[in-house]
Amino acid sequence: MMTKKIILFLLIVNSGVYCISQEKLLTKNLKISKSLKIKQQTYKLDATTSMNEGLIIIEGDNITVDFNNAILKGSNQEKNPDKFFGVAISIRAGSNITIKNLKARGYKVALLAQNIRNLTIENCDFSYNYRRHLNSTQEKEDVSDWLSHHQNENDEWLRYGAAMYLRDCEFATIRNSKVTGGQNALLMTNCNRGKIYNNDFSFNSGLGIGMYRSSFNVIAY
Repeated sequence: MMTKKIILFLLIVNSGVYCISQEKLLTKNLKISKSLKIKQQTYKLDATTSMNEGLIIIEGDNITVDFNNAILKGSNQEKNPDKFFGVAISIRAGSNITIKNLKARGYKVALLAQNIRNLTIENCDFSYNYRRHLNSTQEKEDVSDWLSHHQNENDEWLRYGAAMYLRDCEFATIRNSKVTGGQNALLMTNCNRGKIYNNDFSFNSGLGIGMYRSSFNVIAY
């Protein structure tokens, strides 16, 4: 009887280890509602042209998605960055959501988060996403390259693209992440009490960080 109990216990333990160690493959229109780890590889997945639909959708509470340094590549038939399109990761309505160890390039927006409380983005690289073709030269500036950030009540900033776009996110934390070779690194609207630190948002043609109706955010290092 004791032997049977031991065998049953070992089967349960092994089954649990197997479930934890399983790594998920990314697919188009994948919906994530629980914590998981992504299989590390390069995924060439185009998003739709709509800014209302994400290639990967994350929704729910108490979710950690470890992308395990996987690379998401979009707009695979386009060579010019001003033709990049779509949203790679869409995070909708939830709390305590962590995104880490993700590389995404070739999208109009790499990560779009709305109505999230306690969102954490860490160790991510959202470089080389959408950026407009500039008409200015070293000799002369062209006024057509100017960006208007005076109004964003209806997400007008989205037309400029962004590595990360956050709206109505309270207590967001963004750390140890990188954005270069794009247009806008981080755009925030109605986002309060966040912490943005130890990031590299350099050599982008638009804004490093843009905040609209956002208060009490700490930005450092």
